Amino acid sequence: MPNVKKYLFVTGASGFLGNFFLSKAVNKNYKIFALSRKKRKNTKNIFWIKGEINDNFEKYLKKSDTMIHFAASGVNQTFLNTNTALKENVLKPYQFLNNCSNYGLKKWIIIGSASEYGKAAHAKKILSINTREQPETNYEISKLIFSKLAMELSRRNKIKCRVLRIFNVYGQGENKKRLLPSIRRALKI
Repeated sequence: MPNVKKYLFVTGASGFLGNFFLSKAVNKNYKIFALSRKKRKNTKNIFWIKGEINDNFEKYLKKSDTMIHFAASGVNQTFLNTNTALKENVLKPYQFLNNCSNYGLKKWIIIGSASEYGKAAHAKKILSINTREQPETNYEISKLIFSKLAMELSRRNKIKCRVLRIFNVYGQGENKKRLLPSIRRALKI
């Protein structure tokens, strides 16, 4: 019987990090269900799904081997209100994780944020697994709550789960308000 790879289910696939990940995963011949709020055209090994993270994706999740969660609201915003942060970064994704669990998806990778550490991430010391989180903004707090809920749900349901707290990432294709695009614009003056 041929070795058939199952799909990766990727949330936030059209964002800066998710899009970069897709380009690398396709080169490794992964098949991907990629979630986006906007309709997109399917490409080689990427099947785009239009929807909200808390929609029911039963048929796709049952065919998937691993879920990678990049989606988040408020990454590039200086102010994110409490209700939006909790709804978009905690409640909807938590419902999605429950669906993943209910439909048998047993490997999760959650892309968290170094901002979950708050002040500690900006201190001039090395962070470790024992560094205490000190989130301050609604975005930081919502990311931390979701990371902890994901780990608890995965433990309860015997799911392999890793939360990766990513530090600042810069590069081609990032939001035009971020560092590198700002420098490029300044150099053109």
